[in-house]
Amino acid sequence: MFQYFIILCIYLVFYVICGYATTDILRLLKGSNTNLWESNCFCPICNHKISFFKQIPILSYLIFHGKCSKCGSKIPKIELFTECFIFISLSVLSTLLHFSWYSYFLSFFLYEVIKLFFVLFYGIRETAVIKNLLFSFVYNLVLWFFVVIPFFLYHIV
Repeated sequence: MFQYFIILCIYLVFYVICGYATTDILRLLKGSNTNLWESNCFCPICNHKISFFKQIPILSYLIFHGKCSKCGSKIPKIELFTECFIFISLSVLSTLLHFSWYSYFLSFFLYEVIKLFFVLFYGIRETAVIKNLLFSFVYNLVLWFFVVIPFFLYHIV
């Protein structure tokens, strides 16, 4: 029974990561350094800081009808697609590989590949993009260090 709770926790962590991914990609597209310690999300149109409870991935997009609460602008559907795609990809990969350590490392790799795809496909290729991608990668290593906790618990139970 406890193992199912841990699996649920892993899915929940992936759910949070998919929301962070959108913020990470937006910051990279704007050409700013991604700062893991600055966890605030923002409206891509007016740059309004989104409150903590409105940052719930996918669900908040549906509750607020894909609009910013400050300016009322529609948040691009590509962001909802990105969040859903990352969540489903990480969840299916880990489930198919039975939450093995291999699935943990592949999930991190897949996350970075998806992020790189969106940045290169939709982004402006500036000279600082490589430096910003490296900063983002390092910060994501720290983030994924916390993801290891539920995987570790899954293996010791």
